[in-house]
Amino acid sequence: MSIIQTLQHDQLRARKEKNQVMLGTIQMLLSQIKNEEINLMKRDGLTDEEVFSVMRRFIKQQKDAIIDFEKAGRTDLIEAAETEITFVTQYLPRMMDESEVEQIVKQIIEQTQATSQKDFGRVMGLVVKQVAGRADGTLIQSIVKKLLPSA
Repeated sequence: MSIIQTLQHDQLRARKEKNQVMLGTIQMLLSQIKNEEINLMKRDGLTDEEVFSVMRRFIKQQKDAIIDFEKAGRTDLIEAAETEITFVTQYLPRMMDESEVEQIVKQIIEQTQATSQKDFGRVMGLVVKQVAGRADGTLIQSIVKKLLPSA
């Protein structure tokens, strides 16, 4: 079952259970997924990875909104955004931990024979491609900086 099918199934379940938070969040996600399909001109629908990318973008938007809500003192909106983040996160694949990312970075440094910070961009590109959204970019960046010798 694709992630879109899972979301549609859960949308029906939320409707039956009258779970308005779950229903609203899924409808918002499905809307953003549809918009992405239109933007990318994909008639066959998005791949699961593209859907995960939309979900990650949604989570980032909610986190940014939380910062604004905190400045405005809107605790009610903060709780709603945190609930949505928690809900959407359950659909995403498990994120890699620091040791897993470090192991991949070491392998790529060895494969590319990177010797200094001058190779940073090349190593970053390959690591990001290999982890395919299963690790945070800032975590990857810090590990690459730590493992590449400075010039």
